[in-house]
Amino acid sequence: MDTLLRDLRYLVRSLRSNRGFSSVVILTIAVAVAASTALFSVVNPLLIRAEPYVEPERLVALWESPPRADGGVAPGKNEVSAGTYADWIAAREVFDRVGALTTWRPNLTGGDEPVRLEAMGVSRDFFQTLGTRPMLGRVFMPEEATAGKNSVVVLSYAFWRQRFGGDSSIVGRELSLNGRKYMVVGVMPERFQLRYPLPEASDLWRPMILEGETLANRRSHYLYVFGRLRRDVSI
Repeated sequence: MDTLLRDLRYLVRSLRSNRGFSSVVILTIAVAVAASTALFSVVNPLLIRAEPYVEPERLVALWESPPRADGGVAPGKNEVSAGTYADWIAAREVFDRVGALTTWRPNLTGGDEPVRLEAMGVSRDFFQTLGTRPMLGRVFMPEEATAGKNSVVVLSYAFWRQRFGGDSSIVGRELSLNGRKYMVVGVMPERFQLRYPLPEASDLWRPMILEGETLANRRSHYLYVFGRLRRDVSI
């Protein structure tokens, strides 16, 4: 510490004795700090805090409004029925893609004791609607959103790191969820985390079966829906 203080005192005396050199030093430091600040201002929003979705300005959350007894529409937001979701999928003049999800809280077994997870069931177009590619493996294939073929899951980055230590060989392994075997097909990147409709981060996603009579149901409102607007359609 004494040596450091002596060096600092010597530096101050030197700068005082040579004001021209001092000005150059101060100006150089100021330019370096300014350049660093400007660079971070660009990099920060574009790389560090950028949304992990492609063209997020085209993404919209979709709701249903509850009907009134007189046939009008009441203010407020309802979760969406599968029938309405199917209507929006068909609305190609408005949306490029439409994705849906619902909450799911399975128990992970196979360890010392079961662990309750925060998860989601998602439609076949969910990840494509948001426009995010997996870090490892793949997302769901269309046929995996059908009965008997949906025993697959995609893991979140945080869950993959915490539970499996970031093991890159996780793709292809099986997990036991509610006593049923699910194969891991992918891991999403670190910045991909949809805290909606759950306040907590999701641990994993599985395909949701939306077909046949389910898509004709307009009474059960349980879906949270996102749409990706066509480029020629405004909000």
